[in-house]
Amino acid sequence: MIIITTHSSATISLAPDYATFYEMFRQDNDSPKILKVQRGDYAEMQVVNKDFYNKISNQKSRIKELENERTELVQNKPILFVEDTYTQIYKLAWLKLNDIDFNQDDIDNKFDVNARFSIYGKGNKDNLQGFLNNPCMNEWNSKTIAGLFDFDDAYQNYQKLKTNISPWWTVKSENEVTGLYKKRALLI
Repeated sequence: MIIITTHSSATISLAPDYATFYEMFRQDNDSPKILKVQRGDYAEMQVVNKDFYNKISNQKSRIKELENERTELVQNKPILFVEDTYTQIYKLAWLKLNDIDFNQDDIDNKFDVNARFSIYGKGNKDNLQGFLNNPCMNEWNSKTIAGLFDFDDAYQNYQKLKTNISPWWTVKSENEVTGLYKKRALLI
């Protein structure tokens, strides 16, 4: 028997069919109350978490997908890392700018087929900045990578890629109208 406690609707929605569910809560200062509930009571969580659930419901397929993504990272396709978790808005913008027809269901595929680069999210600005400033980047030496900060804090993040702290950064453009660019030197 395995017992899992969680507040995560995603975790509950992934429970196998044979799982038994109990809700535990406290009423006033009494001892905890435990109620057995039916799996169907959590069905809406599967709907809400459908994309997540579909992605990991077939573990072998998901592992293969992640291995393919890893292989692509190691190959020659340039990569744009963004400070977001989701990359669809960037892909959508690129497809529109390049007059490529798409619909809601095939944005990722159309981008992957037509773009000469890949986009990966780093989650937030601190993760992206930390990644770009990481001194242990030898596996990227033969790779063209770029980091794109959102406009809200972009200038501050750009300035944090300091040339005096991280000597591998070289200023390429400081023009705020045409763009701020720094290039990272290869550390061999």
